[in-house]
Amino acid sequence: MRNLRLACFILFFTAILPGCASFLADQIVKGGGSQVSGNFDWTVEEPVCDNLEHCVPVTRLRQQLPDSENHSLTLEFDFYINQNHKIWFFEAPADSQQPKPLENDLIVLFAGYNQPTQILTLHQQWLHKITGAEVWVVPGAEQAERFSFGLNYVSPLVGEISRRQPQNVHLVGFSMGALAAAGVMEHIDNGRLYLIAPMTDFRLAVNALWNSVYKNKFYTRLIADETVEEAVDIVYERAGKTEQDTEIVRRLERLSGPAIIYASYNDKVTPATAWTRINSHALQLKTYRQMNHPEMLALFRQDLLQDFISDLLGRTIEASDTDILGILCDGNDIECLNRLPADDESGD
Repeated sequence: MRNLRLACFILFFTAILPGCASFLADQIVKGGGSQVSGNFDWTVEEPVCDNLEHCVPVTRLRQQLPDSENHSLTLEFDFYINQNHKIWFFEAPADSQQPKPLENDLIVLFAGYNQPTQILTLHQQWLHKITGAEVWVVPGAEQAERFSFGLNYVSPLVGEISRRQPQNVHLVGFSMGALAAAGVMEHIDNGRLYLIAPMTDFRLAVNALWNSVYKNKFYTRLIADETVEEAVDIVYERAGKTEQDTEIVRRLERLSGPAIIYASYNDKVTPATAWTRINSHALQLKTYRQMNHPEMLALFRQDLLQDFISDLLGRTIEASDTDILGILCDGNDIECLNRLPADDESGD
């Protein structure tokens, strides 16, 4: 009976192969629907729109985190990537007197493809607390009513930034979110880009994910590599974009404003090698070894975390500056874990 069901499944799957590329394209633009549970009462989602009523939902802090003497902020993130376990803990005590070097600025975090926006709300609260800046979170491209690589977010964001007129705008793009971040940068004159594992080649990224996650599963073995390539072509066609529109390396070469790239040579989805020949005095490349794509997006290592915050604040931040960086521990580092408060003394 089991063999009969398997045979029927294979016959059905073979029958739909002519439309398989279209089906794959649908799945690509929908993403995996990743969600994170927890208390996100600090945040509120509000639309920002341009003059043509093109809108994008932006997650803001519901109220600016109080800096009064009777307020403290505690954030904790316990996460696993592959076989690696890390714990990040940040605490700003009630009597903290940290300066607010970016209090007249705006920080915009652009989520990567299928990167849950809720994860970035932890960074949002943390970054506001250590910089004083207003911090927004923009959803991944797959959350749009029509998938367009996030480029349809650019006009509404530029319109809102123009209305608010912050002193400086810090655009932090994760993976595919780098495209929208760079797009906004092209239309403002007070921006600075921080691109973490930015997507340089959508076709390469799709094939890398396909080969690492799906290709060895029995139910995908009837799908040829050509079908995946065709699915990518369909995504571009439906989005109304071409591969030239998503060539971020070429686009950044034309920018005059500062941009910093954080990339890993071991990241098969967005490899650092794509940036090694770029010709731009405004761009700075920082590379990391032995970090895969999810680890880069999670700011999963101390040196990456330090580099990013040092660049954002414009001064060198040391690992000992835990009032700014928090504490990042390996799950098996007992000495580091002993520096964290007991579970009953901390919370999100």
